[in-house]
Amino acid sequence: MKKVLAIAIIFTLGAVALGGLFLLGESDVLPEYEASTPTLPPAPTAIADSQPSDLTIEPVESVSDSATTVSAPIFDNTIAPTAPSIETLEDLLTHLLPPASRAKIVSLGTETDGIDGTLAYVEPVAADGTTWRLVYDPTDTYQIDGSLRPTADVVETLVHEYAHILMLNHTQVDHTDPSANYIECDANELIVDEGCASADSYIAQFINEFWNERDQAEALAAFEAGDEEEFAYELFTERPGTFVSEYAATDPIEDAAESFMYFVLQPTTVSGRIANNKIQFFAQFPELVELQFFIQSKVAALPAQ
Repeated sequence: MKKVLAIAIIFTLGAVALGGLFLLGESDVLPEYEASTPTLPPAPTAIADSQPSDLTIEPVESVSDSATTVSAPIFDNTIAPTAPSIETLEDLLTHLLPPASRAKIVSLGTETDGIDGTLAYVEPVAADGTTWRLVYDPTDTYQIDGSLRPTADVVETLVHEYAHILMLNHTQVDHTDPSANYIECDANELIVDEGCASADSYIAQFINEFWNERDQAEALAAFEAGDEEEFAYELFTERPGTFVSEYAATDPIEDAAESFMYFVLQPTTVSGRIANNKIQFFAQFPELVELQFFIQSKVAALPAQ
């Protein structure tokens, strides 16, 4: 999830729900989603995800090769009233993601904690991580008149939440039975809350590059003590230029998801060498660059204010 900005999960954190982005204002790192404008362009054809029998690292589906790079933020803090064809959060989700990526989200639900707070989170539906559920707060995503709330925070949240699915689905993580008392992984694998992440997975590579064992342990301890927000604030403050947002400092999983969101939507807006290295980490994977272009083109197609 995100805090407007904030989401809660961590490799061994006991919570099943992945990331809930909290609405905080402009601070800060898994519940169902008008104006006349030109017809939105059709989504590029995507290559369907495969269903490997053994755990393999499966690239994001190929999307379009016609998209162009957007080097600056594609939108400010508001998105103009959505077009008639994007009247719900579900419509927006379908618009933003390639078909095979969207197909992983098989269920949408609602849950509210009032204005601000948790905007959305994701959780596995299938025990093996092949399918997922997105839970969102209608109070934070819809206006009083029932129209979709026209803020960039909604788009950022959807991309952040999809990042959790991208990095923790069955092609990246060998999911463990949720009822298991402990998770046991091979030496070359990384333990996350869902199971064992392959050494070649996006999340394992990200964490191994940017999070040392001490910081991981302290993040876990903060979660268990209910001090995640205080921990994130202190880490973000003590290490300027290290995180793309305060929420990213919550734990490695949120750091990866928040960095991916910036990579897709605001790749040139963050100062700080390490923070930028985290954004550019995803650029080494051609399939993720292609996904970046695809989502950028979809955001650009949203009506201007």
